[in-house]
Amino acid sequence: MKNTFTSLATIALVAITISCKMENPLLTESQLPYGAPQFDKIRTEHYLPAFKQAIKEAQDEIDAITSCPDAPTFENTIEALEFSGKKLNNISAIFYNILEADADEKMQAIAEEVSPLMTQHSMYVSLNEA
Repeated sequence: MKNTFTSLATIALVAITISCKMENPLLTESQLPYGAPQFDKIRTEHYLPAFKQAIKEAQDEIDAITSCPDAPTFENTIEALEFSGKKLNNISAIFYNILEADADEKMQAIAEEVSPLMTQHSMYVSLNEA
């Protein structure tokens, strides 16, 4: 019975995650020319979940770099670090430009919540001993 509940909970979590990604234009690749953001589809409520997901993915990318069993090379260290966090960088660029151009109370509240998350992520990368 316990295994059934655990399995159902896992399936539900995966379904919710996939659903959120499909509905959140910040988490999907834009089909517009040059990958331009789909500003007409982005809503205020998309930012916080997108930031949280992108931070998790960026940290997973850092973990993959630091746990690589191969000898360090330019490709598996420097280049991998350079390309890590691309989604987070894109979401940040969109959010902070909109915040500067058209801030409202909801956007400012998101900025206050996201700022410490971004600082923690930056420290995770910069102070990583691996």
